[in-house]
Amino acid sequence: MFTQDYIQLKIGQMTAEGVSKTITAFVKLHFDSGCRISDLLRIKPEHITNSNSVLIHQSKGSKPLIVNLSSDLEFWQDYKKGLHTKINSYSRGFFNRLYIRFGLVYFNGAGKNNSVTHSARKQRAQEVFTAVGEIDYVASALGHRSVKSSTYYLTDEQKKSALNFGILRAPNGLINNIIVKKSGKGAIIYLKK
Repeated sequence: MFTQDYIQLKIGQMTAEGVSKTITAFVKLHFDSGCRISDLLRIKPEHITNSNSVLIHQSKGSKPLIVNLSSDLEFWQDYKKGLHTKINSYSRGFFNRLYIRFGLVYFNGAGKNNSVTHSARKQRAQEVFTAVGEIDYVASALGHRSVKSSTYYLTDEQKKSALNFGILRAPNGLINNIIVKKSGKGAIIYLKK
């Protein structure tokens, strides 16, 4: 998991190397919101509110996210007025190369693919879980309708903790090597052999 200081350092490096204000503001929003890169690229000026928040319409059946903009307020109001390059003029590939160049890549472990543009989503999920220890909050923060979708973004240790402390809310099915089945009186847990 990246620290907020690390993310700020990387955004500062981007600025020092001449990366545009549009890009750096959207990178910060990406890590603040944990949205998918495809959803970030669909943000339009009319999604910025007068109360300094942005409505992010999510794909894959996820609920919309409302993110309070705590910095770069002048940029966002100018973006709302159409005074900056629209984010949809950039591509997923552009952000993929940018994140690799500036070290914003999440290492998923040996033998697994690294997360590049998905690193912000993993970052947000792990931050929320670390802060509150409840998978329900992670699901809410990511806009998931089911906690089952949210467990993908947690570390293996966090997944175990989520299962131990959120057992009555655990989804039916297989999580790591544990099979969970809900009943009227709670959850029945089996270890998969």
